[in-house]
Amino acid sequence: MGVGLEERSAADGRIRLAVRAGERDAALRMLMEAYGTQLFAVCSRFIPDRALAEDVHQTCFVQAYQSLQRVLERESIAAWLMAIARNRCLDALKIHRRRRRWQVLHATLPEVGDARSTAEDDAHRASLVQRLRRALDVLSTEARRAVELRYGEMLSYEEMAQLCGARPGTLQMRVTRAMPALRRSLEAQGITGS
Repeated sequence: MGVGLEERSAADGRIRLAVRAGERDAALRMLMEAYGTQLFAVCSRFIPDRALAEDVHQTCFVQAYQSLQRVLERESIAAWLMAIARNRCLDALKIHRRRRRWQVLHATLPEVGDARSTAEDDAHRASLVQRLRRALDVLSTEARRAVELRYGEMLSYEEMAQLCGARPGTLQMRVTRAMPALRRSLEAQGITGS
């Protein structure tokens, strides 16, 4: 393991020299050689879909290339790259979940011109959304954010923790405590669960 650290330290030194010399393409190649496998492992842990993980992996190096001067400011190139990877993975997961939710929603909504799609149905949906917003307003800011991330964005507690800077257990507790208040508020507005 010590040899790996020495090799990584030597690679970091060569990368910094290349950046200082303005050899951006060479610096990127060295970054990819030194950190490509580790960065892909991080992407794969966040994103189970291999094709999407590969896309994010490439995006990480594009971003690294665009901000290559930052390696001169960072004590740890590895930490800088891992932060890029984590952020790009979270972005990709959000987009992926939004697309999936949209597809599910689109599949369940009646088509335009469908006999089931009426102005009355649209008004009913709009009314439900308004009541849900009012119900969320009874929650504290922290609880509302936790509920929205958990059920609106469909994030895991670990993903929420990375975004909020709080422990997963704390966020889970916020959601757990918020649900009865949310349920009471919805019931007071005439919305009951099955």
